[in-house]
Amino acid sequence: MAHTAFEICWEVCNKVGGIFTVISSKAELMEHSFDDYYLIGPYFKDKVIGQFVEEKVPANLKPVFDAMRKKEVTPHFGSWLIEGTPKTILLDFDQLKEATDYIKKRLWEMYKIDSLGAGYDFNEVITWAWGAGMFLEQFATTTTDQITAQFHEWISGAGLLYLRSVNSPVKTIFTTHATMLGRVLGSQNINVAQLSQDELARLNPTGKAYESHIQEKHTTEKACAINAHVFTTVSETTAQEAKILLGKEVDVVLPNGLHLSRFPTFEESASYHKRYKEKLKEFVMSQFFPHYTFDIENTLFYFILGRYEMHVKGIDTFISSLKILNDQLMADPQSPTIVALIFVPAGHRGIDPEVIDKKLKFNDIRSSVYDVQDDVLHNLLISSILEKNVCYDQLIPEKVSPELKRKLLAFKKAGNPRIATHLIDMNDSILHMLLENGLDNRKENKVKMIFYPSYLTGVDGLLDLGYYETIHACHLGVFPSFYEPYGYTPLESAALSVAAITSDLSGFGKYIADKVPQKNPGIYILKREGKSDDEAVKSMAKIMLKFSMMSKTDRIEEKIHAHEVARYADWKQLIAMYVKAHQIALKR
Repeated sequence: MAHTAFEICWEVCNKVGGIFTVISSKAELMEHSFDDYYLIGPYFKDKVIGQFVEEKVPANLKPVFDAMRKKEVTPHFGSWLIEGTPKTILLDFDQLKEATDYIKKRLWEMYKIDSLGAGYDFNEVITWAWGAGMFLEQFATTTTDQITAQFHEWISGAGLLYLRSVNSPVKTIFTTHATMLGRVLGSQNINVAQLSQDELARLNPTGKAYESHIQEKHTTEKACAINAHVFTTVSETTAQEAKILLGKEVDVVLPNGLHLSRFPTFEESASYHKRYKEKLKEFVMSQFFPHYTFDIENTLFYFILGRYEMHVKGIDTFISSLKILNDQLMADPQSPTIVALIFVPAGHRGIDPEVIDKKLKFNDIRSSVYDVQDDVLHNLLISSILEKNVCYDQLIPEKVSPELKRKLLAFKKAGNPRIATHLIDMNDSILHMLLENGLDNRKENKVKMIFYPSYLTGVDGLLDLGYYETIHACHLGVFPSFYEPYGYTPLESAALSVAAITSDLSGFGKYIADKVPQKNPGIYILKREGKSDDEAVKSMAKIMLKFSMMSKTDRIEEKIHAHEVARYADWKQLIAMYVKAHQIALKR
């Protein structure tokens, strides 16, 4: 019997967070794994531009589409413009919003989901998901195929619960990427993986959900986990969390991956690193060299990026360990300079005018030098043939030298370089912590800081590097998360042949723990489980010092191993777990 599979996710053609990467990066392989495969997402007219191409509705779907229009849901059929251009159904549920209160009433009556005081963020998605459930119910009446439907996160959960309430033949899979309560507790410095048996015994998940005003989301998530034919999560970390907070054992763990055939080879990555590192070096020179200089050729670039969650994402751990690293490097005159970049979007009032001014003046100097590069090369050639010692004044043409010197003088500035590239509140937590730890860009500091509170679009008028281009430019990614259900950033770094630090409290860290080599592992796993924050900070400073003092040969070996470790998270291998979840659902 033919098998038709659906995936239902709010982030289909609608990027909100990391689940967009999960869904889009594996869609092509999912399509090849089933007789028929469709994605279902929400329809937003403005958002689908450039994401979705509407097409003629296939004959097998036409009766379903006609029936849904009579039920206040307008489906749109087409292709999602990603690799594989998977068949996609987007639901315009605007008219269904009149039934939101009825939907919430039914969810309370059937599953005790308490959404009386829920806001728009709950009401909107629950209405769309209910519409998705209605669509699948209708589809099931038109085919003899076996049907499975995988619902991602509580956001799509009302669709699953609808199907179960009407005894639909559609077999359901529920995937939580992170529990709502787990996220909230993480922001409160509580990781359930770190709790003692006594603390777990005293933990009241439902009570905590009400205290945190997320009861409607928590109870939806719990109802989905209990009522789905198959319950899945993305990591052992989240599986443990779900067992504690949702009271349900996971049936299958579905690790997140990447379609690595779309990523550059190691040789290509080496070329990209050289190209984008030069661009990053020029940006760093433009910001620091007006104030003072350092050996840019003996400089390493470390970075952290992600949401502005100081403790959850380990930003505080990164900063505290950089203070220790700075003290250690300052004691050794031969040690390299470290430029630590914090790419964390935050509220700002635009790019700092001084930062722009320094960049413009640097670019002007660079243009002047490039204009006379033929003359410089000619003078260098003559001096080499005549075996003369070459000085600056002999290289630069006489007519250009005075003008260039004036530009260099105008480039100079007093004081320390700015920490933040944009105008931010002086009470900003990251800025405050950097200053508190003495990471203030003084000349004597070996660790220089750049806080870049803006998204890496590649066309921001400042760094002008995209997300992956920025990772390529650096030497080490640092992601010491306190709470991380999976964690794509260290995996993306590894896939781009950039060494990284993750933590054993992250899903990815646990997944690769037994797969990394002992020497120059490429991916370092910071031990945080059962450790205090202080211990984690000291351990990470030790890892970063070791990396800082490595030879170039060892750093290349790190890059090679990082690239190799990423292969364990290739969708070509991991997609089998998704197929397994759907097959288990068919048997229940």
